[in-house]
Amino acid sequence: MNKIVKNLNSEELEEFIKECAQTPGLTLEKIQGLAKKYGIQISLMSAKNFRDNALKKWRAGLEKAKEVSKQIKDLVESGAVTCFTDASSTVIAQMVFSSLMEGGGNLDLNTLSKIIARLRTGDHRLRELEMKVAEFEQEAAERQAKVDALKAQAAKAKDGGGLTEETLQQIEEAINLL
Repeated sequence: MNKIVKNLNSEELEEFIKECAQTPGLTLEKIQGLAKKYGIQISLMSAKNFRDNALKKWRAGLEKAKEVSKQIKDLVESGAVTCFTDASSTVIAQMVFSSLMEGGGNLDLNTLSKIIARLRTGDHRLRELEMKVAEFEQEAAERQAKVDALKAQAAKAKDGGGLTEETLQQIEEAINLL
C-alpha cells in the first residue's frame, strides 16, 4: 500500500487526489510537494506508485461515472425509458450483469438495491409534485375565468347604466380579492 494512501484518512485522501487532479502538469515532484503539505515525506518512487495506482484508479472511476451518466442521459433522451429511475435501473442492471460475468467480485447488491429504491422514491415524489402543480394551475385557471366573467358582467352592467360607480368599485374590490 502506498504511503500517501496509508497515512491519510478517506476525506483527506479524497482531498489530496482532487488537488492532484486539479494541478496543471502534474509531475512526480508536484505529487511529492503536495504530500509534504499533508506532512508526508515520500520518495519520487512512492509518488510514481501513487500516480500509477491510486490516482489512476480514481481517474478510472471518474471516467466510469461519466460513462454511466452519459448512458442514463442517452436512454432518457432516446425515449427508450420514461423516467430517470427507469434509465438508472437499466444502467445498474447492466452493471450487475457485467459484474456477474466477471465473477461478481465488486458487486454490492445491497448498495445497488438501496440506490434503486432511492431513485424510485425520488421519481414517486416528482410525480406527486407534478400532480400538485397541475392541480394548482387548474385552480388558478378557474379563478381567472371567474374574474374574467365578473369583469365582463360589470362592464356590461356599467354600459347599460344598471350599476352606480360605487357598486362597480365594490365589485372591482371583490374581484381583486379573488
